[in-house]
This record gives sequence, structure tokens and C-alpha cells, in this order.
Amino acid sequence: MKWSTLLAPVLVVSGMAAEPVELRVDRVPIRPPEAEVRELLSVVCPGKVDGYRDNKSLPEEVNAASRGFFGCQSCPDFTNPPLNSAWQAEAIHYGHFTAADADEAAVATGGCESHVDQWGGTVLFARSGGTWHMKWYQASLITSDCLQVRRRDGRDMLVCEDNDAHQAVLTHILSVVDLSRHERFRQDGILRLTENPETCGANWTVADDNTIYPVQVANFRRIAFVAEPRPRLEISVEYGWRVLAAAEQSACLAAVRKPQPTPAALRPATKTYHLEFGFDGERFELRDQDVAASKLVETYPPVR
Repeated sequence: MKWSTLLAPVLVVSGMAAEPVELRVDRVPIRPPEAEVRELLSVVCPGKVDGYRDNKSLPEEVNAASRGFFGCQSCPDFTNPPLNSAWQAEAIHYGHFTAADADEAAVATGGCESHVDQWGGTVLFARSGGTWHMKWYQASLITSDCLQVRRRDGRDMLVCEDNDAHQAVLTHILSVVDLSRHERFRQDGILRLTENPETCGANWTVADDNTIYPVQVANFRRIAFVAEPRPRLEISVEYGWRVLAAAEQSACLAAVRKPQPTPAALRPATKTYHLEFGFDGERFELRDQDVAASKLVETYPPVR
């Protein structure tokens, strides 16, 4: 289960609409309906489908974030559980993912995977004769927070936001997920943001490196698909960077080691950048006037 993203918002959208459809950036998650989770996961659960049960070996904030979700109480054989965890449904997307006439459901799951596989995955179900059956499961394919877009060939694809953290460096990834070729999903990145204010400019991977590196904030503030009059993806990014003075770094490190967030006065000042990706029915393409802004917000320190 990806503990860092259990607080991340979830949205299930069907097809293209005239009104903009937005990802639920920085909002409370919407839990999939219990009846739908039971209908789908009962096909593959090694035991019964039930509500999340607190795990005493996990922190309270993790258990609190998971309450209200339903899933398998033990891990299916095709997963790779790092511990005895539940396997819960975090989102359900219904659509025509592998063919225009396919009746399918993609279920975003959390649990039963380790950090190397992003704490979860996606299982695709297809319905025939009124019965659901499992087509495949892909570990590390995270589809908890996605928009659904209809291609010109009648198939649906997902535009998903996910994040990952290592050594106080947080990466936000916006990507296109084509479930007709799920093994190659990582090739379709749209935008990748990296922020590291909690490092305080220190290189935590090298003990004797005393260089103060730039710190930056880079966050998605709005992600919306607009279908009319011209299909496009509108993205707003908050971005800023600075280099801390030695005294500022000391104050920053003292705070984060307590642990506390980086003091607001030591965080970079930020601006909001608006990017637009046109959609031609198959692919998203960044408009020419946004290329410079895209390169800026995707900058990863310490290179400058």
C-alpha cells in the first residue's frame, strides 16, 4: 500500500464532457462504492472482501487514511506482498480500454506491493455474458488519481497523477496510461515535477558533502481536461527555487529533524505557470509557447 498517496485524491471520470473535468489535486479521496468493489474483487480475492482493518504494526496515520476502503483481507497470489497487508481498491475506472467494444473495469489497488513497485498496482477486469473476469494485473501501475479520455478510435485512456518520495525528494508524475499496452505505461510521461524543501539543500546520500544545493517547490495546482471547442489538457504548476544561506540551512535542518515541515520563511517564493497540451485523439502535445515554462518547472536540482 502506498502510504504517501493514501491521502492523495481519487477521481473516476467517464468519457469526454463539454465542461472541464479536473483531477482532485490536494483534495480528500473519494472511496469507490462498496458494492462495486465487492463485485469486482470477489473474482480474485483469496478470502472475503471486507472493509479495511487496522494493522497494529503500522502508524495511526496510515490506518486512519485507509479506513473506509474495501478490498481483499489477504494478498492474491499474483501480488508480491512485503508484509501481511490488505489489498484495497482505491479507484474504479469503467470504459473501453483495450478495444472500442470492450466492457472493462480498471481497479487501482493499494497494498500487497513494496516501495519498489509503488506500494500498489492496477488490475483490469472484462465483462462478458454478465460476468466479470480478470484479464491482467500490473504491479507499480498506479491509477488512483486519473482522468478518463476517449480516443478517436473509441478506446479510453487514462491521464494519471502519482508521486514518489526518496531521501526527502518528492516527485510528482503526470502520465498517459494506455491499458492496451500496460507493460509499457512508463513511456508516456507528460510532466514530471520534483521538489525537495525538506532536504534544506543538503545531500543526504553523501555524508561529507557540505555543499548547499538549491531547494525548490514544484506542485500541480490544477489539472483539467477540456473537450470543447478544442480538446486539450490544462495544467497549472506552482514553482519556485532558492539557495539557503548557511544560517538558514541550520535553522531548516533543526526543524525537519524534530520532525517538522520546512519553516515557511525558508521555503522558496513561487509563481504559477500555466501549460497546455493539445489532444489530437491519440496523443497530447505541448504547445510551442509553453516549452520554456515546461523546462523550468521540470528542473531537478542541484543542476542549474
